Amino acid sequence: MNLAAADTSGLPLYLFASQLIAVGSICRTSPSVLPLCFLVGHITLDACLKRLGMWELFDNVWSCDDFNTTKADPQIYVLAAKRLNRSVEEVLFLDDNLNADLTAKAAGMQVCGVYDESSKDYVEQMKAATDYYIYDFSQLPQLECFQ
Repeated sequence: MNLAAADTSGLPLYLFASQLIAVGSICRTSPSVLPLCFLVGHITLDACLKRLGMWELFDNVWSCDDFNTTKADPQIYVLAAKRLNRSVEEVLFLDDNLNADLTAKAAGMQVCGVYDESSKDYVEQMKAATDYYIYDFSQLPQLECFQ
């Protein structure tokens, strides 16, 4: 399919552009923490990132389709770490979804819960289940794993 044909004009981006740039910069300077992007559907994802001028920020842009599974399967996190030539313990997973955070943690990854309005009712559960929790990506440099 033609990426240019995908209409992403009305799709909000999960992260603000400046925060996404900060995440990419922080992660690129830390050899033990690598950025991952798990979203469903390359047609929409790729077109959206390109439209917003953010495609170049990522070395790896993966969809669940690339692994023939979903974020509910711990194997996706193991496979992603292998593609990065890292052990799962070396990868920091960031997500605003409690179930995804729990699954990544079960797979052995370090997990950072991320506040989002859509998951505001689960903040305390996410804090208890994850290694770290942030309300804003500007907090990433203060995390122990970046020290």
